[in-house]
Amino acid sequence: MENKNNLLFRAMEPGDEYLLFEMENRPEAFRLGETRVPYSLDYLRHFVESSLSDNFISSGQLRLIVCQPPAPNSRRKTLTGKPPAGPDNPDHAETAANRHASARAWSLPPIGILDFFNYEALHLRAEIGILLFPESRHQGLGEKILAQACSYARNQLNLHQLYAQVRTDNPASLKLFESCGFDRCDYRKDWIRAGNRWIDIIGLQRILG
Repeated sequence: MENKNNLLFRAMEPGDEYLLFEMENRPEAFRLGETRVPYSLDYLRHFVESSLSDNFISSGQLRLIVCQPPAPNSRRKTLTGKPPAGPDNPDHAETAANRHASARAWSLPPIGILDFFNYEALHLRAEIGILLFPESRHQGLGEKILAQACSYARNQLNLHQLYAQVRTDNPASLKLFESCGFDRCDYRKDWIRAGNRWIDIIGLQRILG
């Protein structure tokens, strides 16, 4: 999916487990989430494979890879040689290394991960989360992704509402959601334990119309 923001949301593909492994096991991912056990590559591979057949309505979760197409006047590297390993190319031996390389080389550059989860069909709402790759931060891309995600949720997923839960020690995330039309709707004290301290949570929501 593309629009004037010049971003593209794509479904996960085989090989994306390496992207997830790189991002989900970073310290900040643990700090912002509730998972304390690192994800194995095998678990993430099965997660990607199962997502190819999952339905958002039944599974309640949709994970998309956010890509940024190159500028119209920029030069794009022309790929030559054999295509990436896979069932359509049995003569090209597949290894973990070339799967990782082909996933990056044969697709548009990924800049982050977009999640819709905790979907409730009766109420037409879902929780939203965004995780930007380190090299894509501090460039205003978060606002572009969130604005486009709201449009996608309304027009393609037929959602009435999106909501998010933001830790009070993450002011950048709070500023991002509020700048994109999310309103504060609740405040929960001591909601997350981080070592020897407790962190409050701010709930935000946006009615999509």
